Order: sequence, then structure tokens, then C-alpha cells
Amino acid sequence: MYIFDKIHFMKYLSCLLLLLICIGFKKEEPKPKIEIYLLNKIVKDVNIPSKKDLMPEPFINDDQIIGLNVERNKLVLDSVAAKKIINLIQNVTSGVQFVMTIDEEIVFGGHFWTNLSSYYPSFLVVFPPIDAELYDNYVWSDKVVFDIFYINKNQQNIYSKELIEAFRASGRLIEE
Repeated sequence: MYIFDKIHFMKYLSCLLLLLICIGFKKEEPKPKIEIYLLNKIVKDVNIPSKKDLMPEPFINDDQIIGLNVERNKLVLDSVAAKKIINLIQNVTSGVQFVMTIDEEIVFGGHFWTNLSSYYPSFLVVFPPIDAELYDNYVWSDKVVFDIFYINKNQQNIYSKELIEAFRASGRLIEE
């Protein structure tokens, strides 16, 4: 009887080890790292800056970017990132240039712009919620929706395939 139990134990142990080995070799695809950088100087065409034009550290980290809705042109950020942007543009009349990167490759560029400006630029801009800019007692939620605006009527073409796929692969593309 003892030998029979030992054989069963060895079979179960072998199956368990084989299962653990198989699970251990299953690797998940790494999710794209999406970050937003400010530029260290004004670049005439923000869609074509080089890496040397970027600040050394990201302004907004991957974990602060919640989602992108390409159909409604909305960028969703956490409240920490939103406050950083609002503080950045409070006293700026010409906006602040930024780029979005995927795994440190530049894929998207524009300007953070205030809603309080009377000038609407002909380049891509990202607006914070107007209430957040106007009221000191604005109630912050865990996520804040920014509007993406481009005066060009054909707004469907402002996002690259790489940007859309990175948001999709990381589970942050908002589709309706």
C-alpha cells in the first residue's frame, strides 16, 4: 500500500511541476509606456521635434494617463497630472508645447492651452476643463477629461496608428 501511495504522490507532484513550468514560461506582452514630455525650447513644428528637444524627465508619467477617446477627442488624466497642467498654463499666453511618447518614441505633439485665451491657434491644443481653471474651489475627481482641439475640420487624422494601438494595447483606448 505504501508503494502505491508513493507512486500516486509522484504522479501528482510531476503534474504539478509540469503545470508550474508551463505557467512560468507564459510571458505577457509588455504594455506600451505612454508619457508626456515638455520641450526644453520652442520648436516651430511641434510634430517634428527630436529627442534632444525634450526635457530629461516626463512631465506626465504613464500611470497618470488614464485614457484616450479618439472619437470625441478627449484625453483623460488623473487629477495629479491635471493640476500640473493647469498650474503650468495659468500665466502663459501662448500655450506650452508638449509631445506624447510611446516607449520613448515621439508620436504626437501639441500645446497645452488655456480656455481663458481669446486666441484660437491653428495647431493642435489640449484644453483642461474650464471650471478647473476658473474656480479655486473646483472639486477634483480621480480623473479629469481634457479636450483635444485642432482647427482643421478633419480631426480624424490627428492621431497616428501607433498612438491608437498603444492606447488599445495598454487597455486605455476609450471606445464607444
